Amino acid sequence: MQENARNRPLYRRSRRTGVLCVYSASLLGIVHVLLLQRNKWGLSRRLHFSWSKDATRSKDHPIFASPCPECIQFWSKLTKSEESSSRDEMIIRSSLRDLIERQRESNENQTVLVEGQLGNQLCNRLRLLVATICYGIVLRGRIHVSFRQGYFAEFSSLFKSPLQLQSSARFSSPASLIMRIPQDKGQVCPDLFAYSKIVLAGSFYWTILLFLNKKIAPHAIHRLGNLNGVFRRIFSNLFIPSEDIIREVKSFRQRAGFQGKYVIGIHLRSGRDFRSAMVDTDWDHFAGCANLLEKSAGKLEDETVWFIATDTQSTRDEVMRRFPNSSKKIFFFNDRFQRANSLSGVKQALVDLIILVSADARVLTPASSYSEFAYIMSKENSDNVFVHSTNSNAPSMTYGKYHKLSPWCWTPTVKEPSVHELRQIIHLHRHSCNFSDLKQSEIDWDQYNVTL
Repeated sequence: MQENARNRPLYRRSRRTGVLCVYSASLLGIVHVLLLQRNKWGLSRRLHFSWSKDATRSKDHPIFASPCPECIQFWSKLTKSEESSSRDEMIIRSSLRDLIERQRESNENQTVLVEGQLGNQLCNRLRLLVATICYGIVLRGRIHVSFRQGYFAEFSSLFKSPLQLQSSARFSSPASLIMRIPQDKGQVCPDLFAYSKIVLAGSFYWTILLFLNKKIAPHAIHRLGNLNGVFRRIFSNLFIPSEDIIREVKSFRQRAGFQGKYVIGIHLRSGRDFRSAMVDTDWDHFAGCANLLEKSAGKLEDETVWFIATDTQSTRDEVMRRFPNSSKKIFFFNDRFQRANSLSGVKQALVDLIILVSADARVLTPASSYSEFAYIMSKENSDNVFVHSTNSNAPSMTYGKYHKLSPWCWTPTVKEPSVHELRQIIHLHRHSCNFSDLKQSEIDWDQYNVTL
């Protein structure tokens, strides 16, 4: 009896060890099945980082390195800003690296294909391109974008990127889903995960709608970070202007003597977006807002230069007619305006845009994707003013949150626009799409400051 008593603990330990081995074998089997099924279920093959209270401790992990170091360095240097190490920045870098890897895969895994049908001019194309990338990230799929279709320039002649824009994969079943805004009223908020191919066309609001749809929003927040500033995070980590564009920008800034000067970039959009011509007070307000920025920066007139980007030759002529006695030096990139209806014209528009982004402050035209791109890509907390028109038939301010430096000079406090058309779409589909409620007819941006 005493011997059995002595052996009993050993027997219990052996039995527990045997049970543990069985559980371990079962667990290994489950893990094996998960690994085999990871492509089918969309599980990441990358390490998914769990954020701690001090997320920046792990920002040097390889998974959080920018997929294009020269891209992020270019935009940081251009805008005289430090490279961000925020939580949202690390999230987007990890997601972009996943997308780049999926684009390079030769096998046709069962992932959704998101096709962007780009239209209009340069900046609207870039915005819909970024929206297509967002959908590819959120749905863990691939993207396909034909940038040249219906346009005057190949993407490779304007930008360099590690991301392959065109996918060799083609998916046709289940039925493809074509989403258009505002033409297709019934296809704004379908079950995106039920389709193998999604076509985005007609608008660049798709990114915002990802965050407003309560069913999709958790996936968007997890893989994109917060909505505010997502465009800049994606663009600065993926795209850099081509070498000839950068060379033109550097050469112009050197010839114009911008070094050591306070540069105010002014974008005057007086073309077809304005239903009637700018009136005298509109011209006065553009100049007044520029003078206000100069004064708030504490700069003297001989320390300041104005760089003007316009959309017509007549606007250039009008600028020189209205400001002939200005002691400020007014600069244009070229002596003569060139329309963006050729490769050289598109390149000139891009050079103008990069110079606007590089300026110390900007006076911009409301409801212009060109102005909004310059604002979005500019340095955080830099001086940006949109001129509120006195013409009731002209475009109005498109940002839901802003403060007024003067009755005509308005500064946004968010990076993503909330335009009238988007509000109409959301109001129309609020119940059928289960969209988040809006506060005072505007997007409640504060709800997207989510801690993951």
